[in-house]
Amino acid sequence: MGRIDLTVADFSTLFEASPAAMALSRLADGVFVDANEAFLRLHGYARDEIVGHVGAELELWERPQERERIVALIRSEGRAQNFVHAYRCKSGRVGRALVSLNIVDVESQPHMLGVLNDLAELDSMEANLTATEARLRSIFEHTDAGIAFADGAGTALSFNTAFQNLLGYPEARLRGMNFAEFTHPEDLPRELPLLEDVMQGRKDHYRLEKRLVAADGSVKWIEGFVSAIRDAHGDVMNFIGITTDITARRQADAMLNLYAKVLQHNGEGILISDAKNRIVAVNAAFRRLTGYEEGDVLGKDPSILASGDTPRETYAAMWDALGAAGYWQGELMERRKDGSVYPKWIAISVLHDAAGNLTNYIASFTDISERKTAEEQIRQLAYYDPLTDLPNRRLLLDRLGQAVSQAQRHDRLLAVMFMDLDNFKQINDTLGHEAGDELLKQVAMRLQACVRTGDTVSRQGGDEFVIVLAEIANPAAAVVVADKILHALASPVALGAAAPVVTISIGISVYSADGADNAAELMRQADIAMYEAKRAGRNRYHFFTATQFGGR
Repeated sequence: MGRIDLTVADFSTLFEASPAAMALSRLADGVFVDANEAFLRLHGYARDEIVGHVGAELELWERPQERERIVALIRSEGRAQNFVHAYRCKSGRVGRALVSLNIVDVESQPHMLGVLNDLAELDSMEANLTATEARLRSIFEHTDAGIAFADGAGTALSFNTAFQNLLGYPEARLRGMNFAEFTHPEDLPRELPLLEDVMQGRKDHYRLEKRLVAADGSVKWIEGFVSAIRDAHGDVMNFIGITTDITARRQADAMLNLYAKVLQHNGEGILISDAKNRIVAVNAAFRRLTGYEEGDVLGKDPSILASGDTPRETYAAMWDALGAAGYWQGELMERRKDGSVYPKWIAISVLHDAAGNLTNYIASFTDISERKTAEEQIRQLAYYDPLTDLPNRRLLLDRLGQAVSQAQRHDRLLAVMFMDLDNFKQINDTLGHEAGDELLKQVAMRLQACVRTGDTVSRQGGDEFVIVLAEIANPAAAVVVADKILHALASPVALGAAAPVVTISIGISVYSADGADNAAELMRQADIAMYEAKRAGRNRYHFFTATQFGGR
C-alpha cells in the first residue's frame, strides 16, 4: 500500500470509528499526534497522557529497537509492514498485538499510522478480520452520507445505499457509470480542473458543491468531498467520494435570495427592526421615499422618521394593535431627510420565532401625498363651488343640519339668508360670461367679509347665494348682516372697462321663531322670503313672517 495524504480531519473521521486500536505519530520524532479510544483503552492511558509524548518515553514498546527497524523497513520498501508487537500498558502489563504500520502524509507531513489488534481479545485472526469488516461495512451502509469508490478513471466500483438512493439508479446500472454521466453538464467544467490537479499530484483531494442528475431527471445539489488513493509510485489507483445532499439547503438559500430581491426591488418602502425596535434593514424604496441612506438609520429607532404631526392617540392605537393582534395599518405623518413632511400609509407586522418570542417588526409603506391631493380635489369638487370656492348646496345642507342640531341642544336661534342678484342676466348678456363669472367671484368675497368665521356662505348655482348664521342671540343679528351686505354691494364692481353696481334681494328665515325645525324647511322659508323681497322692489331683505321685523 502506498503513502496516503490525509488531513487531520479526514484521519480523525476514519480512525475514531474503527474498533481497532489506532494511533498517529510524527515520523521525525515519534511524538504522538492522536490516538483513538480503542488505543487508549488498550494501553490504559488518558488521551493527554499519550498526545504530545513519544512511545519510548512511555515505554509502550517492549522492544523499542523494533520500532526503528520497522520504520527503516517501511522507508526502504515503501509499503506497510505487518508484524506481531509486544506492547506495554500503563499498569505494566505486557500484551501482544497484531500491528500494521504505514507512513501517511497528514497536512503534507510524514506520520506513522499504527493499527493494533490485541491478540488476547481475538478468538482468531480470521474471526477478528471478519468482525471488523462487518462493523466497517455497517458504518459504510448506515451512514447518511453517500459514499462511492471509483477507479482511477472515475468509474463507480462500489457505493453505499445512501449514494444509490440519492441518484435512484438500479445497483447494476450505477456500478460501472462514470461520474461524468450523472454530474450536471453545467457543473462538469468546474470539476474537471480540480480532478486534473489530483491526477497530476498537485493535490490529493478537493471539495465542491455541484448538481447531480438523478435517474428520474431530477436535480440534486450535493456537497462533495473527493479523495485520491495512490499506489507506491504516487499514481491514482482509486477515488473515494463522500456526498452530502444539500438540495433543501440550496432551495432555502434560493428562496432567501428571492425574498432579498423582493425586499430590495419592492415598490413600497420596507423597514425591518429587531425585538428592541432598532432598524436592521431597509430597502431601496425606503431610501428613495425618505431620502435616508442605510447608514443613516441602521441601529436607530424608527421614531427618527416622525414629523411630530401624528396624534399621540394614533401611536397608542398602533402599539395596542401590535401587542394584541400582531398587525396594524394606518396613516402617519413622517419627515424626510430634507425636512419635508409627507403622509404615508403603513402596514406593520410582528414576527415571532418557533418558541413564540418576538424577533422583528416589518413595516411596509407608501407615500400617499398624491392620493391625499386627489382626495382633496375630489372633496373640493364634491363639496365646493368650482367658481367661487364657496361651499356648494351639498355641503351647505350638511352644515345647516349640524347648526340646527347645535341650536336645539343649546336652545339658541339661527338664521338662513337666501339671496339672489338683481338683474344678473342682463349684466351677463351685455358684458359676457367671463365678466359674469368675475362678478360672481367678487360678490362671493364681499359676502364672506360680512359674516363671522363660524358662519357659512354658500353658492347654490347661478346667481343664488345662501348664508347660515349659526347661534345668533335674536333676529336682529340677521338684520345687521343684511344691512352689511346691501351696503357692501352698493359699491361698483370693476369688470374691465365696466363698473356696474349690482344689487341683491335677501330672504331670511329664523330657527325656531318661524316654526321650522329642519334644514330643508328653513331653506324653503328663506327662498319664499327672498321672492317677497324681489316683489317689494329688490335691493332689500325680507323675513319669512311679517311679525319678524317685516322687510326693507
